[in-house]
Amino acid sequence: MVKRYNIPPEHQWGMDEKGIEGGGSRSSTPQKHFFGLLEKLCYKLKSDSLELTTAIECLNAKGAAMKPSFVHQKGDVGKWWEDDHIGDNGWVSDDICKQWFKKVFIPEANNYRVSDAPIVLLVDGHGSHISTSIRQIGFKKRIFIFCHPPKTTHKTQPLDVGVFNRVQAEWKKICERSAGVESSVSKATTIENYMATRQAGMQPDIIIDAWRRTGHYPCNTDIFTDMDYAPSKITSTITHLPPS
Repeated sequence: MVKRYNIPPEHQWGMDEKGIEGGGSRSSTPQKHFFGLLEKLCYKLKSDSLELTTAIECLNAKGAAMKPSFVHQKGDVGKWWEDDHIGDNGWVSDDICKQWFKKVFIPEANNYRVSDAPIVLLVDGHGSHISTSIRQIGFKKRIFIFCHPPKTTHKTQPLDVGVFNRVQAEWKKICERSAGVESSVSKATTIENYMATRQAGMQPDIIIDAWRRTGHYPCNTDIFTDMDYAPSKITSTITHLPPS
């Protein structure tokens, strides 16, 4: 299809969502702390907030990233409130995704146009990503929307391959530093802190490499090996048989 319509890398986009937990998640980090021999209060307070904010990220095969959009629950989010979408639970709904598609994706994708070729958007395939209204708008605007095959995004989603993991590592660091000065990341500072950490993964060379590793650009149909299709290995030492 890319060859048929002569679609340049500037027109090939991948979109994904990233959940941001205010406490940086409850998983531990490899960071070590040193205390004096006579110090008795040897602990570090860390926020256990699991309140979710969702970031919508979109990048193209040329290494460019659109400005992120955020979905959050009601409440103070600092100076960013005018640019955000408010949801009941912090997740992306059909309507929110439609608004993102119309107000963010289409205008920004057009800003990166280098020809009259159609635009391609790769999504995970959640219902909100491919709602009827989004498909209708995409058809009118000559935007081809494709879903990654189920259970393959660890191999085929550029944002999951080398981008989000860097952002998440930096996010945990900033949550650790905030806990160290007794100023945990709150809803009002979540977006501000995320904007600072996302640069760790949203670099042109990292984005281009992610598209290469997923086989989307340049096109590589051999990213899956025979091992990827092999049956799961049996690791149990006890036989489990169905009831007769």
